[in-house]
Amino acid sequence: MDSELRDLLLRSMPPEIINQTVAMNSLSIDRLKGIARALAATSHGDTAEIGCKTGATSRLMALANDGRRHWVCDTFHGLADCGERDGGLRNGLFACPQAIVEHLLNNIPNIIIVPGYFPDS
Repeated sequence: MDSELRDLLLRSMPPEIINQTVAMNSLSIDRLKGIARALAATSHGDTAEIGCKTGATSRLMALANDGRRHWVCDTFHGLADCGERDGGLRNGLFACPQAIVEHLLNNIPNIIIVPGYFPDS
């Protein structure tokens, strides 16, 4: 793991949680650094992820946000309404069953899962 990312995350959580969560995540190191910086700069209020895929980033965010509520919003059916202007994106891309996400986030008490389309749900 990148040392800058590890330093950012270590401010908020134990190394074993970081290693376990980052190993599950498919985001680039730069994106994870951005999330870690945002969490380090935020000291109050809820956190949220709109579109969680497997839930690994939400797990990281919820464990690093000092017990504040973390909202996980997803359709669990992947992208919808993709068209010709969306390049290589297609309907259903990034789909992950809600049960898989719930299993990954199961023992984190500050997580609230909201299925549906944002902001409708």
